[in-house]
Amino acid sequence: MKYLGFLFILFMALVLFFGACQKWTDPPPKTDPRLDSPYCNDPAAVNYNWGFPGRPDDSVCYYPADMYKGTYVFKDSIYLSNNVFSYTYNNADTFLYMYSLSKNKMGVVGFCPNGDTLYFTVDRGLHATVDTGLNLGIGQMFCSIADTASGTIALDITDSSNRRYIVNIIVASDTGTNFHRGFAIKQ
Repeated sequence: MKYLGFLFILFMALVLFFGACQKWTDPPPKTDPRLDSPYCNDPAAVNYNWGFPGRPDDSVCYYPADMYKGTYVFKDSIYLSNNVFSYTYNNADTFLYMYSLSKNKMGVVGFCPNGDTLYFTVDRGLHATVDTGLNLGIGQMFCSIADTASGTIALDITDSSNRRYIVNIIVASDTGTNFHRGFAIKQ
């Protein structure tokens, strides 16, 4: 009887051992409909990885400079170097034209009456900074040889329509420094 229990356990162990040696077969693959949606896979884009998981498709990407493209009405206030208000320039005919040069570079026409372009670099947070490397880091030529500009343009986070940008440009010239603070409203 002692051997009968041992033989039963040995028999069960052999059945389990040889039964476990069957080759595994994969189940048929399932398709996930979420993997068909395109997403941007370019880290330089504003919408990088939006819609992931899915299928990488860089044609759905949009870049920082693209967010600024358009025509804007510019409402400008001028302050002197001691932060004293000088005047407000609210001419309804003052337009800024912003256009992209690359993924993160843009040009702005309309600050200067002579049609000069002011160049900016835009980061993924949509902050545009005047390119100051053109004059050894002290500013970019602005409207004349004697003037240099530095400053920023940024999205106004209090505007729910995302159409208003805050403009802060510092203009240093041979006659002093002026601060242009105002709003550019997309048309």
